[in-house]
Amino acid sequence: NCGQNEGAGVICTQVWLMGGHEGNVFINSQPVCDDFWDQSDALVVCRMLGYSGGIPKSGSHFGTVSTNYAMDDVFCTGSEVSLLDCPHSTSHNCEANEGAGVICFNDAEITTGLDEVNITNNERFQWIFDDWGNKF
Repeated sequence: NCGQNEGAGVICTQVWLMGGHEGNVFINSQPVCDDFWDQSDALVVCRMLGYSGGIPKSGSHFGTVSTNYAMDDVFCTGSEVSLLDCPHSTSHNCEANEGAGVICFNDAEITTGLDEVNITNNERFQWIFDDWGNKF
């Protein structure tokens, strides 16, 4: 018994990085400006993508971007579910070299066995050295 003006809809927001787990941040194919970009902002973006943490990058660290910015002056607290939940401006004063970026990661996983220690962080193996240069 629904009328033509009673339809339901969904608005999807796409966030992506140019390089998979790292790159300049794009919202609906538009870059995000790096003004006031910090750790809290990076954390929100990386959690949106399924990672546990992130490192903020600024100055179009992963290459220049177009100047049709979706967001500027982003001020996340780190508790937001989406970058769009963070206070921000939709007008900007940003140039192509001001793209916000992140390096996303998952918490380090440490396993031990007989005479060996394996540490993997974001699917990367890392050697551990002691003060004398011995590799573990």
